[in-house]
Amino acid sequence: MSVLVTGFGPFRRTDNNPSWIAARHLPDKLYGLEIVKEEVLVEYAPVKQQWKQHLLQLQPKMVIHMGLGHPGPFRIETKACNGPYVIPDVKGQKPTNGTCCDDTDTLVLDTLLDFKTVHEKARQLGIDVELSYDAGKYLCEFIYFTSMECFSQQHLRVPTVFIHMPPPTPEFGQDKINHAIQTIVTLCVSTLTS
Repeated sequence: MSVLVTGFGPFRRTDNNPSWIAARHLPDKLYGLEIVKEEVLVEYAPVKQQWKQHLLQLQPKMVIHMGLGHPGPFRIETKACNGPYVIPDVKGQKPTNGTCCDDTDTLVLDTLLDFKTVHEKARQLGIDVELSYDAGKYLCEFIYFTSMECFSQQHLRVPTVFIHMPPPTPEFGQDKINHAIQTIVTLCVSTLTS
């Protein structure tokens, strides 16, 4: 049994995406579950065409997507929308029809993760984290909705969440980001055992 954790590859002026760096630094196991770490291209087409099939083959118990956000606190995204997606990806492409999933009437999906508990415990541990209700209408929200919709269509209750992290700064570098992400991911995985 596994938990899938994703980080994104290069995008814009970011050759080494902090989300993928943080994912790679996670332990290989948490609470007896294998942590499967995957880098995702910042491209709509592979997600739209292959991601659902990949999830169904892997059959994770939880999916934790991570991406680079704005300066400030870490953000636990609580929901994702099917569209509209109009910002081009790293290849200059936009999704067909501006949506993640053309085979659904669902517009918005909420995470099944007990995000309030994760948020509260992370704050108690000193992590600057907030809840967010807008994941940004780019690849972050695109893959988040696609994953949740995949499980919903199969009537599977697989908690899926997206975590935005701030960019590294001289005061709060990649090592501190990695530590905070490990704490948040550990708290997310712990909800499977409670």
